Amino acid sequence: MVFIALLLSACGEKSKERELREYIAQLKNAASQNHNTSIASFLQLPKPVRYQPEEYSSPTINGAASVQAGAAMNPLQSYPLKSLQFVGTLEQNGQIHAYIMTPDNMVYEAKEGDIIGNNYGKISKIDPTQIEVIEKYTQSGKSEERKQIMQLKE
Repeated sequence: MVFIALLLSACGEKSKERELREYIAQLKNAASQNHNTSIASFLQLPKPVRYQPEEYSSPTINGAASVQAGAAMNPLQSYPLKSLQFVGTLEQNGQIHAYIMTPDNMVYEAKEGDIIGNNYGKISKIDPTQIEVIEKYTQSGKSEERKQIMQLKE
């Protein structure tokens, strides 16, 4: 009886493997039929949104950073840094651009020097596997900086 159960469970694994191989074959077939079609269209990833960054100026009021009146906020500043997900990079004209997903599944493009997160973190470095962000904060009346690392979501 145990032998039959083992035999049946092994058949189930082969079925899953076969389904995966068929799915991959379908993706390859569709991609070869249309060279302009990207894998992203098959995976239904949201299209990245570009925003126009503005010069950042951070006056402090009672030790808390604030944005000057009339300055447009980058959408990535609307969320805590920990809620943002680094999902990929793309190199254009020698500059690496990072793609960051917000909790509402919108994807935004960012580059070194851009401000992200609700604590006005500045992107100081973008690597293919991580983004380095420097956040400024006030502790005991003293202005401090802390480095945050965003790892690539796999």
